[in-house]
Amino acid sequence: MKLLVTIAGLALLTCVGSVRTNAMPLNGTGESPEAAVGYYNKAVTYKQAKNYSEAIKQMDLAVTEDPSNTQYRKELAELNYLKRDFLKAIPQFEDLATKEKTNRAYLTQLIEMTFLMRQYDKTIKYADMLGAKAILENNDLSQWVGKTYYNQERYTKALEFFLPLSQKKQDAKLYYDIAQCYMEMDQYKKCAEYYEKALTVRYDKTWENELALVYTTAGLDGKAIERFRNVIAKSNNGSSNYSNYFNMGNTFFGMNQYDSALVYFKKAQEVNPESYELLTMLMHTYYKMKDVRSAQAAIDDVLKANPDNANAYYLLGKLYFDNGSKEKGEKYFEKAFQLDPTLRYLKVEKIVMQ
Repeated sequence: MKLLVTIAGLALLTCVGSVRTNAMPLNGTGESPEAAVGYYNKAVTYKQAKNYSEAIKQMDLAVTEDPSNTQYRKELAELNYLKRDFLKAIPQFEDLATKEKTNRAYLTQLIEMTFLMRQYDKTIKYADMLGAKAILENNDLSQWVGKTYYNQERYTKALEFFLPLSQKKQDAKLYYDIAQCYMEMDQYKKCAEYYEKALTVRYDKTWENELALVYTTAGLDGKAIERFRNVIAKSNNGSSNYSNYFNMGNTFFGMNQYDSALVYFKKAQEVNPESYELLTMLMHTYYKMKDVRSAQAAIDDVLKANPDNANAYYLLGKLYFDNGSKEKGEKYFEKAFQLDPTLRYLKVEKIVMQ
């Protein structure tokens, strides 16, 4: 009888010991996959309710209890991504990607997150891992990678993604980004082509004004004037009209049409009579028109605003020199040379100094 009790007691102790060994620890020691399942299920419930903060707390506990479970770590990274907590999600996805280097989903999310966080070196790293072919199959990826190369001033590479994308969809901002690439590459005619496409999809007065300036730089003055006139006609804002009038005047000045340039410079002067850049252009325009009195008055205005304007003294010297007052003219030339020695090498001044 005693023997039976002893055996039964040993069996009971063995059973109790077994239960304690498999019990779920409550302190998150990382020793219980069973506890991890409970935390995981709670996290899924919170995720379905879009309560990502609570879901992350539960999934964190699941990972702590079962750190070798890749599914839990993947779900935790995904939850941080959904919460837009990219500072946490990026290293978590990077860890996953080290073990699955060809996982397109991981690389796609890493490209997106690093782009949005302006970690452009990483964006390019993961774009290279994913490959251009896969990127070009996804419009968003193409835009992000193209923009990344643009931000790094690698404009040719940016166009490798922007141009194929532009064949698949009409997007004003995309056309505008392509125009910016060509502008930075000094390809102004191609730049203007994509500005035109952007404006066809969506009109933007600022873009049209920029296009007019591009046409001016490209030497397409007729198209520049047409665009400037259109912007002026659509503008009711005095301060913005100043820029339009001034740019229009500059365009005509570059075409040697000084009468027309003066018309728009005067319109600009009505809006902003104190503009220093405008006074300077009026000075040059009056000189080109051989309006000596107006040129001299404009020079006086410029020197009042800036007594050290070398070009003003230079033009004043030319006025006196052209009028036969060579000695007085040379006096102002010397003043100009002191302020800006490069003026000494102008052709007219070489004649004067002889």
